[in-house]
Amino acid sequence: MINTNLSRFDEVRDTQMTYRQLLDCMARPGKINSVSLSIQKVDANLPCSPRVFMMAATLLDREVTFHLISPKKDEAVRFIEWRMRSRQEEINQADYLFIDLRIDPIQIDEMMDVIRVGTLQNPDQSATLILGVDDLSDHADLPLALRLRGPGIKEKKELSIAGMDPEWVRKRRQINKEYPTGCDFIFITATGKIAALPRTTLVESEGL
Repeated sequence: MINTNLSRFDEVRDTQMTYRQLLDCMARPGKINSVSLSIQKVDANLPCSPRVFMMAATLLDREVTFHLISPKKDEAVRFIEWRMRSRQEEINQADYLFIDLRIDPIQIDEMMDVIRVGTLQNPDQSATLILGVDDLSDHADLPLALRLRGPGIKEKKELSIAGMDPEWVRKRRQINKEYPTGCDFIFITATGKIAALPRTTLVESEGL
């Protein structure tokens, strides 16, 4: 039986707060916000992780679709479909892709080759990726150090990430090269740090 003890989590107030933090992250690429107070209210024994639940509760409803890659995937998908009234689709059809599991570069390439990037007429039909990572920093002190430029950034912005394969950045660059098509990235840690890379953000990093 699915444990649905969410008594401490306010699905209106906490998701509204998370959504505001996400919008701020999208407007200011590379800025790190925190939803730690809300994520701490989510039962750690749910079929999906607290960070996936938090983001799913904020972004999903019956009008949009998702695809989940995570431990205990089947149980987690059933729970999210039941709780959010959303439905899982294949990767090439999903509006939101939740990646809560390390996957290898080959799997990343296969996913990014079919992900929705919208069209010139309808760029809003692209997908958004929500990646679970180990840590985020606004200094170049974590394994994957990125220098960001573009709209919403004054000159440049540093963002470094732990627990993210560089292949994500390489493939992002490839599929985002024909603006306005492309996809947006949201990063979230288990403790509730969040940051975003809209498709308009240029990413520089040594070795990529």
